[in-house]
Amino acid sequence: MLNELDTPPSAEGGYSRAGPPPLPTTAEGSTRVAPARIPQYKLHCFSSRNNTITTFTDPVGKPIAWYSGGSCGFKRGQRASYEAGYQCAVRIFKRIEDTAQQKGMVRVALFFNGFGQGREAMQKALMTSEGSNVKGLVEVVGDRTPIKIGGTRSKKMRRL
Repeated sequence: MLNELDTPPSAEGGYSRAGPPPLPTTAEGSTRVAPARIPQYKLHCFSSRNNTITTFTDPVGKPIAWYSGGSCGFKRGQRASYEAGYQCAVRIFKRIEDTAQQKGMVRVALFFNGFGQGREAMQKALMTSEGSNVKGLVEVVGDRTPIKIGGTRSKKMRRL
């Protein structure tokens, strides 16, 4: 008779899968949460020449809150100002703090898109006292601004 270990596992039987690894424990015996199990929320900052839009999403990608220069009370050309971007950042930081209190421990990934004044305002707001509670939650900072490399041939120069 053949030994069971001499043949490879069949598709029906296979090897049994082990369950998830146990949580690590500290010296006091309490379990600590592994960083991979903490959900990572996303904060998107889109800043263009005309407006700044900040969106806070859950780990799946569904929006939790969003603010723009217009929703913060700025009209027309003021929506693209530094102050409008700063107000968007401060308001979204309050929503992140509320979510962190409700859900417990959260991680935040910050993504920038565009070259408007709101981009600089978001960075400065994160470093001030309004962003002190959120700064510890931010783990990843990325830039998703599309930059044209090569691309199509541009139109010929206009001559007068």
